[in-house]
Amino acid sequence: MNFLESDTVAKLLQEGYGIVDTRNAESFGMGFIEGAVSIPFNEQFINRLNDLVSDDSEWIFVVSEDEYADVFRTLKSSGFGNIKGFVNGSFETWQNSGLPVDVLIAIEADEFAADYRFDEFYLIDVRSKTEFDAEHAEDAEHIALNDLENFLIDLDTNESYYVYGNTPEDALAAGSLFKRTGFQRVRAVAASIDSIRQSGIPWYVQRKKDTPAK
Repeated sequence: MNFLESDTVAKLLQEGYGIVDTRNAESFGMGFIEGAVSIPFNEQFINRLNDLVSDDSEWIFVVSEDEYADVFRTLKSSGFGNIKGFVNGSFETWQNSGLPVDVLIAIEADEFAADYRFDEFYLIDVRSKTEFDAEHAEDAEHIALNDLENFLIDLDTNESYYVYGNTPEDALAAGSLFKRTGFQRVRAVAASIDSIRQSGIPWYVQRKKDTPAK
C-alpha cells in the first residue's frame, strides 16, 4: 500500500493524475480535494468506480483512515490495478497543510423544492433511462451518471445546474464530475428519489397503456 504525502499528491494532480474520494457523502459534501470524484466506499463502490473512472491512467485515493485496508483489499480483489497511492492522513491532513479545498453545495429536498419554484437552472436527472422514462421531475433533462462526463463538454459552464439521482451518493457523484470539469454553479440534491418526489415539485409519471379489451 503506497501512502502519498500531501505535497506529493498536489504535484501528481498538476501532472494530470486523477483522484477518487471514497469517504461518505456527508464528509465529501463538507469539503474535498479539487478535482476529486466522489465514489463512497459501500456496496456499490466497485460498480461505480468502473462506471466513472477510466482505466487508462493511475488514480490517487482519499480514504477514511479506518478504511485503508478494506478499500485496498477491495480494489485488489476486483482486479483494479491502476492505484497510484493513498493520501496519507486522508483529507484532514491535506486540509491542515493549507492546500486548496473545494466545496460542492448539497441541498435537501425541501430546499430544492423552494429553489425549483423561484430560481432558474438546468435540472439533470442522472438515473437510468428506464427510471427517467417512468417518472421524473418536470423540466428535468436525462443524462445517465455513467455517461455524464462525456456530455459535460457540450454544456455551458456559465449556466446553473442542479443534479439528482436515486440517492444522495449519486447526486454528489454527479456534482463532483461537474466540478471536476470546471463547472462552479452546480448543486447536488442530496436526497433520495422518494424525498424528491414527495417534496411538492411538479412530477411527471408515465401513464400506463390501456389494456385491450378481451
